[in-house]
Amino acid sequence: MRIKFVFLILAALLATVTFFAFDVIADSESASDESIALLVGILLPLGIGIIICLVMILSRKDRRFLKTHRDQLSSEDPKVLLELSEKREEYLKEQQSSEVLQLLKQANLAVFKSEISEDGSHSRVVSTFKEHMHNPDSFQHVSSEYEDIEKDGKHYYKITMVCRGTNTFGALVLQTYFFVLDEDNQISLIGSSDNTEASSVNTEKVSASVDAAVGVVEGVTLAADLLSFFSSNE
Repeated sequence: MRIKFVFLILAALLATVTFFAFDVIADSESASDESIALLVGILLPLGIGIIICLVMILSRKDRRFLKTHRDQLSSEDPKVLLELSEKREEYLKEQQSSEVLQLLKQANLAVFKSEISEDGSHSRVVSTFKEHMHNPDSFQHVSSEYEDIEKDGKHYYKITMVCRGTNTFGALVLQTYFFVLDEDNQISLIGSSDNTEASSVNTEKVSASVDAAVGVVEGVTLAADLLSFFSSNE
């Protein structure tokens, strides 16, 4: 990890110095031999440093692979060596794929955190929820809880939001709503409960209702029994 960090710093420095080098060379009439030599003296070590970091990063992966398959490497059988070569390619691809997925997960987490307001509510969940309320001005956020879920190789966030609002009869009610935010940043409303204690809700039942949710209205999945807050034309 430190080597990758050094590599990124060197690459950034190389790009910056290269930019100034081209600027100086373009204005060669005013550029002195000393300044050009100085730029070349800076660019050369940076380039060598980047090459060394790349070699170390690649060799580190190879060392892990060689350590795992040391016995097979001692074989002189061509079939064994060919199979080992194929395994090495698969191993490196898996390593690269894992790193890419990790970076994507970190990026999605950063986006997710940026949408959480100061009161703890998820801004996009609240705005989408209010769009379908019978009286959106009556909405009052009470609390929100978030759970990171890995299921069938996919990543989700389960959001439990407690809020107040008036129903179609004008009565102010307090309810708990359950949402799922998937890898494509799509929000689904998957369940509700009139019990405001989120810890007492049957989480298995809520998880099962992901597949049972019906009807899609502008990106929000509305279960058939969740319409007390919503206008009659939804």
